Amino acid sequence: IELAAVAEAGSKLSASVRSRGAAIRAIRVETYPGIIERVADADKFRPQTRGTADHSLPVCLAMALLDGDVTLAQFEQDRWRKPDVMDLV
Repeated sequence: IELAAVAEAGSKLSASVRSRGAAIRAIRVETYPGIIERVADADKFRPQTRGTADHSLPVCLAMALLDGDVTLAQFEQDRWRKPDVMDLV
């Protein structure tokens, strides 16, 4: 549920930023410190496993912005490992 709001916001913004993903220099997300500790710690910016990726605020937001949604299929197909997602993360 912590990532649902981020995924929804990313999905809503997707159409306006999708084609400009490479031009985005920074994304600022404001939330409670406890949430940041759980879903945006250093490991979540360069996840090595699917388990870390699917609990990563940066990964979920990047996929939502680029793809318009965050789905189970994206994780099953390792979408989170793709260069465009990792560049945005």
